[in-house]
Amino acid sequence: MKKILIIICLSLSACGSAFNPFYSGSDSDSNEEEGENQQPMNNEDATGQDLYQVNCALCHGDDAKGNAIWPSTIQSYEPIKSIVLDGRGTMQPVAINETQTQKIQDFLLTLGEPTEDLDGEGLYNRFCASCHGADALGADIWPASIQSYEPIESIVIDGRGTMAAITLETTQVADIQAYLLTLGTPPEDLDGEGLYDRFCGNCHGVDALGTDIWPASIQAYDPIDDIVKNGRGTMGMIPIKQAYIDDIQTYLNGLAPPLSELNGRQVYERLCVGCHGDSGKGTARGMQLRYEDYPYSDYWTRRGRTKTAGFTSDMPAYPEAMISATQLRELFDYVDANPHPTSGSALYLQYCGNCHGANAAGGSSKRSIRGSDDNFTEVIRNGKEGTAYRRRTSYMTGWSSAILTSSDIQKIMSYTRQL
Repeated sequence: MKKILIIICLSLSACGSAFNPFYSGSDSDSNEEEGENQQPMNNEDATGQDLYQVNCALCHGDDAKGNAIWPSTIQSYEPIKSIVLDGRGTMQPVAINETQTQKIQDFLLTLGEPTEDLDGEGLYNRFCASCHGADALGADIWPASIQSYEPIESIVIDGRGTMAAITLETTQVADIQAYLLTLGTPPEDLDGEGLYDRFCGNCHGVDALGTDIWPASIQAYDPIDDIVKNGRGTMGMIPIKQAYIDDIQTYLNGLAPPLSELNGRQVYERLCVGCHGDSGKGTARGMQLRYEDYPYSDYWTRRGRTKTAGFTSDMPAYPEAMISATQLRELFDYVDANPHPTSGSALYLQYCGNCHGANAAGGSSKRSIRGSDDNFTEVIRNGKEGTAYRRRTSYMTGWSSAILTSSDIQKIMSYTRQL
């Protein structure tokens, strides 16, 4: 049978020689008194099980069935040689030799039923269930259903997103595919709602109003075509037929009025609140928006933003075809309508914290302003870099006296001096 070479991120050991008593290197910080009662650091007599417990069990469990660090079983898994000696993914190379690696391989092959003896369900349970659930309806690692999902071959062969690839025979991949097709209703028999529930509901909620994975509503979100086909941010692509995407789009459009019929506040509450919080106060996913810099906000809203330091989510672009200029201005007016801060700490967080960090130590701008007095008022009034908004570490908005009074600036200065 033709062997498909696939990468699997076996974290057989990330601990290095400091955790490995069989490692033949030296440790200048070792405890000599304890060392007097230990065997010399050689591994000639170490069994495969001994070597596994020292180098692998921490991440893969005492029985090689997996744990919270790497949930998939590696019982009877082969080959492990290149993974152990060279490392793979987040796993570092293990400081053992080829003979020791072979001993671990031989030990793993004594555990569990041999892979070649498993049917499709058995193969699924061994290689897939820890991430996709015992019934393929999803689990914490991958919450979406893969019942009746096809094709899986390229995903298994190459991996996708955070999923590593798996080394299996071509016939074994086909057996898993055949097993999945026995589960659930085939996609071609599902309507838009059924397709949404299968491919989208675990991340976006049964009503498309959001979940902890993606908290923003996608009701009436249009278009979804490019996102489904190519993925976006932490969401991987979903390889489904165009007809299925169209049916899901129709279903989403029927859940709520289209964006074009909403005012700015309603647009914010549908698209923005999940990441930016109630009335723009900010969350771990997105920065607070309670500042009056419309050109800057408009620029990033239209273009989207990725890899913003300190925040966990990328922001998609919202072109004018999706949110009109009038709606966007109403949206900004809504979040800017919050009461003006009065204390130095609150003023700092609203007007400075996004870029300089919650403690003024630098944040995404990498510029600490703790205890800073140099040109403080001048810089706040004039800003830096004009309209070069993309210069994230050097651009700064200039705040007029209509927004920040001289008293406000003094309060901010006093606050940063004490940090």
